[in-house]
Amino acid sequence: MAFFTDSTELQQILGGFFERMRDDTDLGPRVRTAEVLVTFFLSDPDLTVTVDGVSPPVQNGHFNLYYGPPPLAPAVTLTLSADNAHRFWQGRLNVMLALAQKQVIIEGSAGKMLALLPVVAPAFERYRAYLTEIGRADLLA
Repeated sequence: MAFFTDSTELQQILGGFFERMRDDTDLGPRVRTAEVLVTFFLSDPDLTVTVDGVSPPVQNGHFNLYYGPPPLAPAVTLTLSADNAHRFWQGRLNVMLALAQKQVIIEGSAGKMLALLPVVAPAFERYRAYLTEIGRADLLA
């Protein structure tokens, strides 16, 4: 069973969480300090999201967030299903196993991406709380 019915719902939920992270006084600066520049190519349903912690913020918050084609060449791209992205942000995806099974494909510096795991790990609990807050506890798996 897929977690998201379509790209609009995926952007509302996962994108909404990214937007909240961008404004968060703890997580936003972590992304900025780590100079994250990553594009997520999500499938089933499809959504492309770029997190830009390298360029000066032109949006509210600590980093820029773009939907659709990346506005600049990302240092790292991650290609994965929307369901696996959802599991990841809950802290329920074994990243090393997913990489080995090609459920997650990294282009660019895999070492740099893996080094970011401690930066984003505090977001896992917040994503689960966010789902409950927006009335989507049904997505907790």
